[in-house]
Amino acid sequence: MDVSTIASMIREAKQGASICLWPDYDIKDIPFAVYDDEQVVYIDHPNPPETRPEQLMAATSVPINEIATATIPAEVCKSESDVLPLAYHEGFHVFQHHHFTPLDADMFTAMAFYPELDPEYRALCRLEENILRNTDDSIDQKVGILGHLMTLRRTRLNAHPSLLAYERFLERSEGTAFFVEQQARQALFEQEPILGQSGHGWARFYQVGAALCHLLDATVSDWTTRIEQGASPGDLMMPQAQNDIDLVSLGYEDVLEQEQNAVSAFRTEIAGQMAHLENTDVVRIQYDKTGQQYRAFNPSTLVSLGDGRILHRTAFTLLIPDRGSITVKQGPVIDHVSQGEIILPPCIVELDQGTLHLQTDAVQIDLTGVTHIGDCVYSLL
Repeated sequence: MDVSTIASMIREAKQGASICLWPDYDIKDIPFAVYDDEQVVYIDHPNPPETRPEQLMAATSVPINEIATATIPAEVCKSESDVLPLAYHEGFHVFQHHHFTPLDADMFTAMAFYPELDPEYRALCRLEENILRNTDDSIDQKVGILGHLMTLRRTRLNAHPSLLAYERFLERSEGTAFFVEQQARQALFEQEPILGQSGHGWARFYQVGAALCHLLDATVSDWTTRIEQGASPGDLMMPQAQNDIDLVSLGYEDVLEQEQNAVSAFRTEIAGQMAHLENTDVVRIQYDKTGQQYRAFNPSTLVSLGDGRILHRTAFTLLIPDRGSITVKQGPVIDHVSQGEIILPPCIVELDQGTLHLQTDAVQIDLTGVTHIGDCVYSLL
């Protein structure tokens, strides 16, 4: 769909009757930026910039001229049933900015240490998803079992100090926004909320977080207020835990064996990509890991390796304000977050008076202030 069509749909929604999706949230209050590669259309933005903001990289919420703005890329909008639920979702992130008590989370460090390849962690994730899908259990039974499983699973997040805050932040941020999106789909297009494949990584926080919100909506009267004050959906579920749960009765042993096999098979699947990125001729670009960065990526194809590295198997962009960007359209690439380093497959880059450049179908690099510090190693520090 083109930018003007998408913008017209959002304007019409903002001018129509309000939909109650969350207390005090109204899409009429939200500024939007709808964009493609050529243009940006602003909707109700009080101070739109004259030049294209460099942080337009994904469907999200970003500050544009210091105004929290919902951003909608045209490429992800295929129909009206895509546009409006997404607008309510991203607009809710703006609402969160103004109404939610902030939670601190070292997002990308946590992503790099997330136990996505830990079979025991994955098995507990699977059991939670099974309980959420189970139509035989009552709501009270689901809540009791889920609270117990979440308590066990969160103990495995002690592997790195960033992980629990990461889960709580994303479950609260993306889980509630996806809950709002699901309700918008139901109100506008009569599509019942369903629990999609949540997996064990990034997508889990959307799917499971929203599913927990639906349970809380049926069991905890003041849950939205408590979420806004700093609780995550999981925080509110755990006190309702039933502590005498027998994991064997839930099929834990069979699920654990399946996950052990799945992890082994997956490591074999990515072995070629990993070998390609551990070659001595790889290109390494070091960046200031404490500085401002923006990232765009495909959540369904990233892998948290659990050792400080994230493998992006398809698309990835690192934008460093005032310095430029690295964009990989066809993976793989490693973001070694704990070291502050991007690792690219062997390629020929050009360095001219501090400007690093590469332009191919797969990789585009345009960075300034770069120093060549060794064989295929470049620094932005």
